[in-house]
Amino acid sequence: MKKLAPTFILILLTTSVFAQKKMTQKVIDEYGTKIFEAPKEQIFSLVKKVLESNNYEIDYENLEKGKIITKKKVIGESGFAGVGTAQFRTNYRQYTAVFESLSPNRTKVVLIPKIWIGEADVSEDRIWVLKGSAGEIKLWQNIFNNIQERL
Repeated sequence: MKKLAPTFILILLTTSVFAQKKMTQKVIDEYGTKIFEAPKEQIFSLVKKVLESNNYEIDYENLEKGKIITKKKVIGESGFAGVGTAQFRTNYRQYTAVFESLSPNRTKVVLIPKIWIGEADVSEDRIWVLKGSAGEIKLWQNIFNNIQERL
């Protein structure tokens, strides 16, 4: 166990260096919001299909209310080490998609992410990696691109 402690500490230090951002409404408005040139019903269906194709199970959907909520999806594990102890928790991501019909053929989608560590919703904490190939901005771009490709 003593040999593994430096590894756990390195993982924590690496994570803390890259995950220092808070998710703000400004970031969601800029990167997590997209307007599509299609009716709300069509975009709603496409968002659901794209989320499911990215291995998100749908927990709640209501076209009339303009909302889809996914179940929590496992995205990894985190851990920390203390003197003689180590703890691991499963990390999850969850999305809420909110739809607004701007006109008969224009629909605004807001994709709001949440992060869970174990059973704790830590979405308001400084845990977000926004940039880079695995960052939240890239995840939004991939989802929105997949929706656009299916139009």
